[in-house]
Amino acid sequence: MLQANFLLLADFNWFSLIIASFFSLKFFSVRYYPWPVFDGTPLCG
Repeated sequence: MLQANFLLLADFNWFSLIIASFFSLKFFSVRYYPWPVFDGTPLCG
């Protein structure tokens, strides 16, 4: 049970790391390459 919880936590950490890198990449592209259709939401850039 403890190993399963540890694997779940590690999987969540990987998922949050991927999401954080994706949002930082979107923020970088929006900040340095402003698209004319960007409406202020990070998913619609």
